[in-house]
Amino acid sequence: MTLDVYLSPHFDDAVLSCGGAIARASDAGADSLVMTTFGGAMPDGFVPGSLVRSLHARSGVLTNLVAERGREDEVALRLLGASGTFLDYPVASYRVLPDGRAPDSRALWRDLNPDDERLVWAILADVAPRIAAEATIHAPIGLGGHVDHRIVRRVGQALADQGRRVVWYEDLPYAARSSRRVLADTTANLSPVLRLLSSDQLARKVRAVAAYSTQVRLIWGWQFLMAWELRRYARRVGGGTPAEREWTHARRESGPVTPSPG
Repeated sequence: MTLDVYLSPHFDDAVLSCGGAIARASDAGADSLVMTTFGGAMPDGFVPGSLVRSLHARSGVLTNLVAERGREDEVALRLLGASGTFLDYPVASYRVLPDGRAPDSRALWRDLNPDDERLVWAILADVAPRIAAEATIHAPIGLGGHVDHRIVRRVGQALADQGRRVVWYEDLPYAARSSRRVLADTTANLSPVLRLLSSDQLARKVRAVAAYSTQVRLIWGWQFLMAWELRRYARRVGGGTPAEREWTHARRESGPVTPSPG
């Protein structure tokens, strides 16, 4: 039975943020399930605007980008020893705004609109029955402010309100680029939980992230910059030892998790 379920807004988010913890679980013989929320294809009749054309061009995939991202996800999760599934909701760049316009880049960082609010409840109805009652649900804390991440955070909060065990992961690369004040405001009233990683687990995470080549091109341009930023942030979080950090409503956890051999 899968006891760790990662709610990932897009195909790369859970691995970017929690790939080391997923590798740890695999090393311990446990399965992790990554559930990608916005895994749907471009809707029929959607007319791409400049944002979508730019994203496709910069990713190096002019058509069927979602299908390619799904294939990348399969490779990444296989490297980490995890399972994956996805829902058919389209990403924000493929969703027409309430006024009928195709989204531009600003629309990715806007306030939630009524259509987004309805998505929260639709996604909740989809994911809740699929997750075992005793599972730990890992949801994005919403750093960076991307609308899809904030929608999934709302889903996570609704699950927590139902009595599910939910912990919040730091969205990367946004977390690495956020100020201490933003992080403090976002995690107010939460307690940190460190997941210390072995050098092998961190290396496997970096290799898994590299499998998302379309996103590496979009976010960093070069693979070595991705590896540098992820390794640097992991050591910053762990005070010199590679780590990932999550946040919990519990006042006290058992303490940092020590690295496993490897």
